[in-house]
Amino acid sequence: MKQLKMYWRRQPVEEFSLPEGFSVTQYRFPEDKERFADIWLDGKPEQDPDVFDKSITNYPDAVAERDVFFIVRGEEYVATITAIYHPAENKGYIHMVAAKTKVRGLGIGNFMNSLALKRLCEYPCEYVYLTTDDFRKPAIKSYLRAGFLPVDYDEDMPARWQALIEEFGIPQVEMLHDDTSYSRTLVAGKPV
Repeated sequence: MKQLKMYWRRQPVEEFSLPEGFSVTQYRFPEDKERFADIWLDGKPEQDPDVFDKSITNYPDAVAERDVFFIVRGEEYVATITAIYHPAENKGYIHMVAAKTKVRGLGIGNFMNSLALKRLCEYPCEYVYLTTDDFRKPAIKSYLRAGFLPVDYDEDMPARWQALIEEFGIPQVEMLHDDTSYSRTLVAGKPV
């Protein structure tokens, strides 16, 4: 099954604050590779400890010191998000978003989305994209709240998105084609 895809078309970015006791930093030190992996491995023992090199070091246009952000509580690195600009396509990409289990549900996802979108708005791109899985429901809700729209790029996408908006209690949402043009409006309770 293909991942869900979402696009964010350039618009004002809503501001969010981190909860008290949290701060943000960027990738700076060699040990940040281990911190990144530690966040990604939290609750997922099947993950590869070389996740940083495979997903950041070897990813086109990614520059760790510019693109990788961490959320820190006290001295512990607890969440990460990567914001990559692809100049050849003039688009932004939200990549490798993760939070340790113990900090999920505290509102840091909204802050991370805002942080990454503000960073990508420093470039001339008109849209930002991301991919995710259906089961990442809290993340999907935060992406929708940030203004991301579902992409209608495979035949099962409308039905999958319809089920999600109904579960989230969202009355309706626009879907976009893969070229970012309007595709359709999904309406809760209305068959696709």
